Amino acid sequence: MTTSPCEAMIPMNKKTNFLILSFIFLFLMALPALSVAEDAAFRCGGETVSVGDSTYVVLKTCGEPARKEKTGTAGAAKRDKTASGQKAVKGASTRVEKWYYDEGYGGYVYILTFQGNTLRKIEKGGRGR
Repeated sequence: MTTSPCEAMIPMNKKTNFLILSFIFLFLMALPALSVAEDAAFRCGGETVSVGDSTYVVLKTCGEPARKEKTGTAGAAKRDKTASGQKAVKGASTRVEKWYYDEGYGGYVYILTFQGNTLRKIEKGGRGR
């Protein structure tokens, strides 16, 4: 039985095969997560808005979105009873809104998530209409 020089240099045993296959499997499982990454900026015409911009800046730069959706609040307001039995609210909660910008046929729908008046997340949705 003849072996090639490459086979003689790299002995492949079961443990090595298992490690290689495990690495390939984990890499392939991570691919969908890599494709759903958030964007740090969104282009409106010739201008750009970024995470951290205010609702005012986004409206001025991009105009009104195709749709606005109130998704709830972020942060936890904690209710405690005071010594007199009254309820006191500690902490602040801020409203969370999603604004949808549709780039039209062939483009994407971008979803901008605001917490309070600050842009917190930019996501690329499905194809536009």
